[in-house]
Amino acid sequence: MRTMLLIIIACFPLLSYGQFNFEPDSADSSFPFERFKETELRRPNSDSIFFELRYWVNSDFGGFVQLTFNNNSTWNYRRAYLSEGIIQTMALTSNQPKIDSLWSKLLANDVLELPNQDEIIYTYQKDGRTIKLGPEKEETERLVHSTLDASGYTIELFTKGKYRSYYYYNPITLNEHFRKSGWTSPETEKFANIVNILTDAFDLNEVFKANLKEKMGKE
Repeated sequence: MRTMLLIIIACFPLLSYGQFNFEPDSADSSFPFERFKETELRRPNSDSIFFELRYWVNSDFGGFVQLTFNNNSTWNYRRAYLSEGIIQTMALTSNQPKIDSLWSKLLANDVLELPNQDEIIYTYQKDGRTIKLGPEKEETERLVHSTLDASGYTIELFTKGKYRSYYYYNPITLNEHFRKSGWTSPETEKFANIVNILTDAFDLNEVFKANLKEKMGKE
């Protein structure tokens, strides 16, 4: 019995860390840190950090969220926006998110596995036929850019020696358009869910307002 207990205890960290496994963008350990050219953000320190997710709202008044899982199995988070390349961190004073529960919701929407938007195949059912639009179709470009929302979102994933990122344009509006028009895209629906989960958990509308107020005050 004691041996079994020791095995369970020894395996628990492995099971815990396994929830952060993902396929990197490339086989090597190089990191294309385009964002770091604009800010003081740096590569996560693997001496203390096991995994990190960075979520960017790519607009003039957008913000970002960092979710960090440390080597000691604790979580840290930060919500902020960029002001002339400087990170303006905003404390979350109420309704602190329960990160374990939040992470479970993100995993349920395949946050580690979603493809880039330009890899998606969209489907449409009509008169018993299935119509598919792949990434190479001009109709796909028109479909994705037919909605009015001009928001883009990037997710970056980091772990020891591995990195990947993916990008979605108009996921919220596009997902609503799909529901009404008969098109289907499970990937777009899941990414829209991720946007809503993070926006609600970290009150990113408050970050947007603060960013907007600062930038408009400088004009």
